Amino acid sequence: MATVTQYKNKSGEFWEYRFVFKNPITGKNQEKSKKGFKTKKEAKLACEVAEKDIKDGFTEENILLKDYIQYWLDSHKKDVIRDTTYDNKVAQIKKHILPYFKNIKLADVGFKFYQGFIDHMAAQGYARMTIENSHWILHSVFNRAIIEKKMKENPAKVATLKGKKPKAEDMKYIPSDKINDLLFFMKRDKFIYYIFLKTLLETGMRKGEAAGLTWADIDFEKLEININKAMNTQNGNFTPTKNKNSNRIISFPARLIPELKELRKIQNENRLIWGEQYEGNLIFCREKGQFLPKTTLHKAFKRIQERAGINAGFDEEGNISFYEIHSLRHTHAVIRLENGTDMKTLQEHLGHGSYEITANVYSHVSDKMKKKSLDKYIEGTNNIFELAAK
Repeated sequence: MATVTQYKNKSGEFWEYRFVFKNPITGKNQEKSKKGFKTKKEAKLACEVAEKDIKDGFTEENILLKDYIQYWLDSHKKDVIRDTTYDNKVAQIKKHILPYFKNIKLADVGFKFYQGFIDHMAAQGYARMTIENSHWILHSVFNRAIIEKKMKENPAKVATLKGKKPKAEDMKYIPSDKINDLLFFMKRDKFIYYIFLKTLLETGMRKGEAAGLTWADIDFEKLEININKAMNTQNGNFTPTKNKNSNRIISFPARLIPELKELRKIQNENRLIWGEQYEGNLIFCREKGQFLPKTTLHKAFKRIQERAGINAGFDEEGNISFYEIHSLRHTHAVIRLENGTDMKTLQEHLGHGSYEITANVYSHVSDKMKKKSLDKYIEGTNNIFELAAK
């Protein structure tokens, strides 16, 4: 219940209001008060407005940004976006956002303070993409706060983004002259790892997309794969694909057919051996049909690279760095570009959300292909122009 009381100080007599309400974000009781009113009537009217604002959803009380972010995650992201995307957002928040903002109130994050966050990340040497990821998380958080009348303006909307732009070499892909050695040692590893990794290399699918494939998703006659779901390789849960363009049908090379059919033959034998203990209908799975865990796949790929004498260089501490499984997707894309696939076709094949994403990621390869095309044009027309010049 609200109270309006009079108090005195050196400047004279004034009125204040005070009331307790339950914070809808934290679930805790909080007190709202304001002093400095010249009359009881003014204090009472202001109190009624403040109570109405809270009832309607807009408050300027002490909601901490970190509490609102957690509410945003729980209410608007969990079980709405893919598990892996959710986990990535949580990791980004814990690593980059919370350490900077700490216990700041949501209402205290103004334009200048927010720009300070962007400048801080840039000063720490983070890549532009890392800064953008944090920025768009907070931009979405603040937009939700405005919708729910917890803020009046979005402090992220006019921020100037900074940070190191990715270099061509930051996008790791395996050079063409190393692929033969890689395949040689992949084939001498466990068959399931070989065929899984080779399929990624041959199709450019995301790891989760391939892990979620069932035999019903592949058409051997049309040489097509229907990508309509993905799998979280950490917990084995099916998830939606990354974006609306990721649900797609892609073609695959006929040379994959014999090995995929060999895999199906092995699985059918395992079904007979394990009977009711065999699970599901995944294409890429363990002996009893269970999904392939992320850690197992990464260990297999690293092991294969070590045996093949292939690595991605050295990290900042001078240790050997190995290619991640995702590099097989990049490798596939680069090979396609080098062999004449246009950027729009590649975008549709990879399931990128937009043409711009594909063009930005592979711009350096595209530039290389343009130069190669020009060189080929010059070489092929030298005789013509030399004759014309005589």
